[in-house]
Amino acid sequence: AFRLSAMREDSGVPGRDEVTKSGWGIAPSLGFGLGEATRLRLNYYALRQDNVPDYGIPAYSSSSQFPRQVVPVDPSNYYGLKDIDHERVTVDQANLSLEHDLQQDITLRANLGWLRSDTDRVVSFIENVSPTATNPYNRSTKSHVTNDESFQASTDLSAKLGKGFLKHSINAGLEYSRQVSRFGRATLGTPPAVADINNPNP
Repeated sequence: AFRLSAMREDSGVPGRDEVTKSGWGIAPSLGFGLGEATRLRLNYYALRQDNVPDYGIPAYSSSSQFPRQVVPVDPSNYYGLKDIDHERVTVDQANLSLEHDLQQDITLRANLGWLRSDTDRVVSFIENVSPTATNPYNRSTKSHVTNDESFQASTDLSAKLGKGFLKHSINAGLEYSRQVSRFGRATLGTPPAVADINNPNP
């Protein structure tokens, strides 16, 4: 048996200039021996995204004002840098599952799973906004690059014993898993030093 699921996204964010979301995903699944004593399933999942992130409209707060106050500007203003800011996401996941019925009520299962996720994000914004600050404002850029990878293997045995009103279920198994996470920052050039809060010119 074979099954395929897929998706595609290419959209913006209503009311926000320059902000976009673009990506696709695919998830094929293949099964052998369904309904038989030995069954094998293979699953794969892939996701790709290439977005323009957004920190939204600037806000400020003071000791006498809470919650934060939104700056009265055009709500469509984008305060990032469209040629620098990005969010690129890559996800790959694979799984293998094998089942075998040793007897009618005794089943042995083995599973293998692998997952890798990568994110590269750069976001720019204006900082130190306040009612007393002078326009234009300084612009700042943040970045982070992450990589997460995991592996999992498990084997278990399940059995149903007994007859009539007295029945028992037995489950026993072993599992091994390993996960590695890495974090870093992208090397960036110097962004434009200032931005006009009313006309940010991304």
